[in-house]
Amino acid sequence: MKKRQEIRRKIQLNQRVLLKRLPVYILLGLTGVALWFTYLFTINGVKSYGAITADTTQSNLLNVTINRDFPVQSLQNDLVPFLICYTHEELRHTDQGGKVISRDGADIHFFGFDKSPLVYEIERYEPFTGRVWAWVHLNHELAKQGKIFIGYGEASDEMLTGFGYPYFSVWHLNGGFQSSAAYPLAGEYRMIKDGEGKICGAKEFNASSQASISFDRPVSFPTHGNIQVSAWFKPNTTGDVQYLFTDKNNKGGISLFIDRNNRPAFELYKGSKKQSVKGSTPISAGVWYKFTAGIDTIKQQLYIYVNNQLVGVSQTNWSYQNGGRLVIGAVSERCHSFLDGTLDELRVSSLGNDSLLIGSQFLCENNPQYLLGSSALVSEKKEGAKISDLEAEAKNEYVAVRWFSENEHLAEYYMLERASGKDSFRTIQTCEVRSNSGTGGQNYVLLDKEPLQGESVYRISTFGRAGKQTPELTAKVFFSNSGNPISIRQVSPNPFKSRFDVSFSTQTKEAVQISLTSMSGETVHKSAFTPEETGDQLFHFNGSDKLSPGVYFLNLRQSDYQRTLKLVKRG
Repeated sequence: MKKRQEIRRKIQLNQRVLLKRLPVYILLGLTGVALWFTYLFTINGVKSYGAITADTTQSNLLNVTINRDFPVQSLQNDLVPFLICYTHEELRHTDQGGKVISRDGADIHFFGFDKSPLVYEIERYEPFTGRVWAWVHLNHELAKQGKIFIGYGEASDEMLTGFGYPYFSVWHLNGGFQSSAAYPLAGEYRMIKDGEGKICGAKEFNASSQASISFDRPVSFPTHGNIQVSAWFKPNTTGDVQYLFTDKNNKGGISLFIDRNNRPAFELYKGSKKQSVKGSTPISAGVWYKFTAGIDTIKQQLYIYVNNQLVGVSQTNWSYQNGGRLVIGAVSERCHSFLDGTLDELRVSSLGNDSLLIGSQFLCENNPQYLLGSSALVSEKKEGAKISDLEAEAKNEYVAVRWFSENEHLAEYYMLERASGKDSFRTIQTCEVRSNSGTGGQNYVLLDKEPLQGESVYRISTFGRAGKQTPELTAKVFFSNSGNPISIRQVSPNPFKSRFDVSFSTQTKEAVQISLTSMSGETVHKSAFTPEETGDQLFHFNGSDKLSPGVYFLNLRQSDYQRTLKLVKRG
């Protein structure tokens, strides 16, 4: 009985405590909800990545500012490159859209807050997703003002219109940017194979050629003693020591290499002494690996990862000491090369004690002092997939293009391109590479579901870590479809502002009914076009001044046959 009374008394006491604390719990809950909504709105508002703040609250510009603690010296006189990743539907290049953007993104432009042209380089452009990576160079004043306009097409005032609220991320090599493990939380900047950093091609080394790379100056990082090296490597052979990177001298330095037992290894030097860590599993020839190794002065460890899996740890109380000249493919610049394989995305990073990135160095053969001495690239040897057995076959409603592909390890996707008459090649279909292992080969087929009447020429281009590659191999086909006598070749520009031209083809001289319909279903334009001859036709549309910005559908009807295309009116 007493036990029951004691239990009842405790329950009543807990209920009284809960009632007293209930307002506090409610307040905490509301605070959590408010913080969550603040986070949601911040996604489309201001994002802060260490030393970088990026603002998209205004629809027609990107706003990038440098915080006061930005750790770059001599910024007043130098142009600092920012890597901007920008994605939007209107940057896509498709055949139906007839976009004015070229397939390599060469006509995408960047302007400063005063609409003056900025120095920039297109790093990578994905036509089928509308995503572009570009290095945009800003001096201190430009970065402080911060507004960056993005446009495309011919360099005119029309191209300065923004694209709504796009997804984008801003990343800088010298900023207080989070480490690679936190990349998904810092702008979702992703690279090939989930690797991080600046995109570049691969560098091939052949042990018999005695070719190595050495640089004009030693490594110099603002470092707290933490250093990290990462690289992609595909060995041609195994069984000998292969040095991916070293700056070893009589004072210090580090080395990342494959030992004689085919295990990845990382060494730290201090005078004539060294400490090392090795992976436990041997690697194989002909396979791509990602190696990441470094020093953690907080945990007092040397570590090494293979394909993002920790494979080795050893204890150390040393920190990184700057070594000598950078050498790739040899123990020192006086030795012949031990490296026999393909090296890609070699990166050396300096980390603070809080694991934040202080500086990063992408090594390149031709200009190791690029980006204020904080970044460069391994010199690249461009080699795309090998295309063979290309053929095009006309069917009743489409054209089937087939080919065989080998050596796909540098490729990401294929682009089916078509040309007819005086028209240049345009991308009409894309597909991803099925395997980038580089072994064997693959058969592919893509369909041109909107083929042009008459003779067309097709080719297959590849895009990937070797950049865009276009082989000389082409295939011709003659297509004649008596079922549908009308086909749209191109609409340009699209998006449009004041006018656009419609290029189409007809097999008869019967009048073509042309209409333009809004998203709400309202017909905003109707006209008739009577061809003087069969074949290619051109229609000029100049009545768009009264149209509101938005999406429209262009319809061409001839007899009982029609074609429809989506257009975008810019503001």
